[in-house]
Amino acid sequence: MATTPVIGIDFGNESCFIGVARAGGIEVIINDYSQRDTPSFVALTSKNRMMGTSAKNQIITNISNTVFAFKRLLGLRFDDPLVAEEQKHLPQTLVATPEGEVGFRVWYLGEEAVLGVRQIVAMLLTKVKDIAEAALECKVFECVLAVPYFFTDAQRRALLDAAAIADIQVLRLLNEPSAAAVAYGLYRTSTDLPNAEQPPRHVAFVDFGSSALQVAISAFHKGKVKMLACTFDSSLGGRSFDIAIAHQLAQGFNKPGSDVTKNKRSWIRLLAEVDKLKRQMSANISALPVNVECLIDERDFAAKMKRSEMEELCAPLLERVERTLRRCLAESGLKQEDISEIELIGGSTRIPAVKTLIEQVFGKPPSTTLNQDECVARGAAIMAAMLSPSFKVREFSLTDLQPYAISLSWGGEDVEHGEMEVFPKFHSVPFSKILTFFRKGPFVLTARYADPDVGQIHKSDTISQFHIQGVKPGAQGEAQKVKVKVRLNLHGVFQVVSATMMEKQGSSQSTSEVTSETANAETESMETETSTENQESSSDTTKMDTTEGESQEGDKTAAAATQSNHPKQIVKAVDLHVDSKTSSFTQQQIQELTEREAGFRSVDNQERDRLDSKNALEEFVLNIRGRVNDSDDLEAYIEPNVRDELVQMADSTENWLYDEGEDCKKNEYVEKLQHLQNLAAPAQQRKRDHESTPRAAESFAASLNRFKKAHMAYHAGDAAYDHWTPEEAKKLEVALAEKMSWLDANMSRVRSTLKTKDLPIKAAAFLSEQQAFESSMNPVLNKPKPQPPTPPAEAAQPGKPEDAANATPAAGEKMDTE
Repeated sequence: MATTPVIGIDFGNESCFIGVARAGGIEVIINDYSQRDTPSFVALTSKNRMMGTSAKNQIITNISNTVFAFKRLLGLRFDDPLVAEEQKHLPQTLVATPEGEVGFRVWYLGEEAVLGVRQIVAMLLTKVKDIAEAALECKVFECVLAVPYFFTDAQRRALLDAAAIADIQVLRLLNEPSAAAVAYGLYRTSTDLPNAEQPPRHVAFVDFGSSALQVAISAFHKGKVKMLACTFDSSLGGRSFDIAIAHQLAQGFNKPGSDVTKNKRSWIRLLAEVDKLKRQMSANISALPVNVECLIDERDFAAKMKRSEMEELCAPLLERVERTLRRCLAESGLKQEDISEIELIGGSTRIPAVKTLIEQVFGKPPSTTLNQDECVARGAAIMAAMLSPSFKVREFSLTDLQPYAISLSWGGEDVEHGEMEVFPKFHSVPFSKILTFFRKGPFVLTARYADPDVGQIHKSDTISQFHIQGVKPGAQGEAQKVKVKVRLNLHGVFQVVSATMMEKQGSSQSTSEVTSETANAETESMETETSTENQESSSDTTKMDTTEGESQEGDKTAAAATQSNHPKQIVKAVDLHVDSKTSSFTQQQIQELTEREAGFRSVDNQERDRLDSKNALEEFVLNIRGRVNDSDDLEAYIEPNVRDELVQMADSTENWLYDEGEDCKKNEYVEKLQHLQNLAAPAQQRKRDHESTPRAAESFAASLNRFKKAHMAYHAGDAAYDHWTPEEAKKLEVALAEKMSWLDANMSRVRSTLKTKDLPIKAAAFLSEQQAFESSMNPVLNKPKPQPPTPPAEAAQPGKPEDAANATPAAGEKMDTE
């Protein structure tokens, strides 16, 4: 059975890569422009949308409606400080959406519209999905999306919403360095990685892309990898170097009232040239030129810069790179000599000064065994294959981590407020814990990032709120035990999975009913309180179960202890309703945006069909005009008056196309094309007939000659045909004469017909006559020759030896007389 392909998407701030897992292995898909990377650009016009390469190609001409660098804005509130920081790098003016998130004001389909970042990302994912389906020639339903470590819960939820709007299921949000670690580890042989009993192989991954720096250290064993630590500088990337260089070069070019940095188009053009300069500096130490024609006010820009000058200019940025590298090494608890290898990811790691810093910090030169641009997409595709039931992948496990510490606070009516750290920094992902609360009524849990850096970077450190409903006091007014299961799922998203109230029903004589219902059919075990349970009758308290794992044996043991030391009671597990207030869109919002995206796609398809019809008309006009004036083509087969009419109509259609026909509807192009085709069709058909009919006649003649040779051979006494009967030979002779006469007569008619006239007989008639003749005469030509009779065997009869002795010798045989 054929496997359904799954894809891995490296969603970058500058471009995307698409990895695919299928029967042949892992590969990176090329897009409709034969490029392996698809720019993260979306452009809106008055007629349709453009995504990817086509959007980037027209950024200068449509700068106000071309959206890019939106990855970092995903999931952020409009009042987040990062939004104001990102606004400095964007030519568009950011606005707030009705939901309070970031939106782009654009001119689309003839009217002003505000599109949220989730919608923009969904558009890009739709394009990525279309590219994959075109390359794989089948539908794509599932993917793994690679995201930065520093993406918060809100950003991860927003990306999941965008994928849902694009109608693609995300199997997992995979951190980018972790994806590279999967790509690194899966293809290592058993000799490359140590066994479980041996010390791990520590590998550092430095991911330095367009907009961010991430550093992660991992521990490899055969068949598995554990991420130990990660650090990042979320606002430091290759574009930071570009901006610093561009500002420096522009200082000597700007004039009063003519500032390149304030002109959107000029600034983008200069940044594009500076990016090329930076890449060239990786292989050159001499001064390199930067030239931009008519950069601003019709003035040409020209400047030079050396690599050493760039490194001096960007020294503060390089210091930030070094701090991030050293912080990761320190937080991992390892030393330089413990790191076996450093793998580079991202285009900015090609900067020589960055490579030098990496070598200084880790004490060894970095390695490039991975493809720096594609390894994340490949790792994501491998993870997608692991998670998909359609693939069988060599066993390899990943233990990822959560870069931020998460705490949980609680409160409610008559409940003392409190807080505890549920998941410390660098905690394993995915992971679940069960918390025990003693409450008399409903209460609220609030998840926050305990890491102070998050609060400093973002306006709020709140993740989500969870209202636990349905809690009520016991029969005696005492607090009830409430089990709350919290989880960091595969996407790195915090969830309250369930809440259960352990309601006491009173005493019972049966020991089998004590706490068997408290196990909530979960994989993690639950701790049962004993002495504290009887002390909680008058106040609400909270306790976190420290038991973490995949067994429920601890619960059974504790339950047994409870049964032996305390009066027996029936405890009923009551599932509670949890009202979650998260940053995710509601199902109704996602449905509305999905329908809106489907409408956008319909408009795009209609515009594409319109342009295809227009291009088909333009192509026919340019093509047919040359053909009817070409003596080797249609000129000989078209009447002069029809040719003149066709050329005149082609000329007028061409003028119409480049004037009022520029923006017409599809049916107008189709009608004009049909009219032109109707005029040209007779000449085209005549050309085909005049070329194909002689070939069909030649084929018929060759067939008749083959039968004629066989007939002549029969009359010449050829032994190959001596099994024919006279009647069969006569039948063939008559048929040959009839068909040869028919062929000669009709070929004369064909030769006498002018090329500007329709043939009286077509190739199909010759082929039909040939088939009818061969069908009736093949039984004669291919008649099998009869086998010669077999002489009877002259074996001696058993029991009659005298027969052999008295046998008369055959004529010509000698008898033995002795």
